[in-house]
Formats: sequence, structure tokens, C-alpha cells
Amino acid sequence: MEHINIETTISNLRTIYSECNEHLRATDQKKNQVIYFYIIIIGAYYALPQYFTKDIHYTSNFGYLALVIVGIFVILITTWYVVWHDVYVNTAIILQHLIMNQKYINRNGLLNYTEIREYISEFTKNLEKDYTGAKRKIRTEFLLIWLTALLTLLNLIIYILFFFNFYKNLHILLICVFLICILASYIITYLCQRYERIKMISILKNSWLLKF
Repeated sequence: MEHINIETTISNLRTIYSECNEHLRATDQKKNQVIYFYIIIIGAYYALPQYFTKDIHYTSNFGYLALVIVGIFVILITTWYVVWHDVYVNTAIILQHLIMNQKYINRNGLLNYTEIREYISEFTKNLEKDYTGAKRKIRTEFLLIWLTALLTLLNLIIYILFFFNFYKNLHILLICVFLICILASYIITYLCQRYERIKMISILKNSWLLKF
């Protein structure tokens, strides 16, 4: 039977743990960069002169539509980054548990694959219970997604108003739809969070970092 030093096995687990942390930092950095990029685009669009031609309707309409399209992509990309954020966080938790509990390593320094699979299975089931339970409020990680969804919806409303030539009463109409946009952005964010949890658990169960 093959014999491996227990310290070597623990060292290998720590290496994978460190790799998870590196991927986690990179993922969070990319997620923040995408959202900051979108906010900068919106700020620049509203700060710079918007009307370069006499056709105010056409110029504004095109700009708001572009912001809506970019906003949709930002929401999708950011949600995907949050998926991988949670994958790496939970993978690190699992690996930390394996490192701290040597019962998952036998006398020969080999991993007890059966017990590890059982632990991972129980861990993912608990994650699913957390989702189906009372913990359904918007998480901190999704606040920026909520903000992005809100800005995207507001730009969509402005686009529609310009398209139907209602821009003369824009300030009045925006006040009327602002609360609706807040509610709609919350619903969008909640759906993104629901998708993220389901996708994260699916990836975690088949993660290449946990092929035991």
C-alpha cells in the first residue's frame, strides 16, 4: 500500500487553500472593476454635454439605450463573479475543515475519500437549507448589483420617455416611476441572488478543487 507523509498531504491541502484565496481576491477585484466602470460611464454621460446636434431626441435616445444595454451586461457579469466568489469562499471553508481535522487522513497519509465526500455532501445540503429557509434578504454582495439594476431601469425609463416624446415632462414622470424602479430593481436583484445560489452549489459539487 502506498505511504505518504501526513504533513505532505496537509501541505497539499494548504496549497489548494492558498490558491482559493488568490482566485477569490482576483474575482472580487474584477467584480468591483466592472461596476466602477459602469458608474464612471454613467457619470461621464451625465456630466459631459449630451447634445451635439440639433436633434436632441435622437442623441439622448441613443445614449440612454446604450447605458441600458451596458447595464444589463454589467448585471449578468457581476452576478457571475459573485457565483465564483461564493464557490471559492465555501471551497476554502471545506479545505480549512479538512486541514484542521486529521480524521480525514488515514495512517498512510492518504485522504479518506468516503468521509470527505460525505462531509462535502452534508455541507452543500446545509447551504441549500440556508437558501430555502428564512435567509432571503438581499446580501451585502448584491447591493452594488441592486444599484446597477436601479440605474439601468432609470435609464430605460428615460429612453422610453424620449422615444415617445415625453421628455418635456421628464422630471415629473421620473418622480412618479422612481419608486417603481426601486421595487423592480429589488426583484431583479433577488432573482440574481437566487440564480447565484443555485449555480454556486452546482459548481461547488463539481468543483475541480474538490475532486475527491
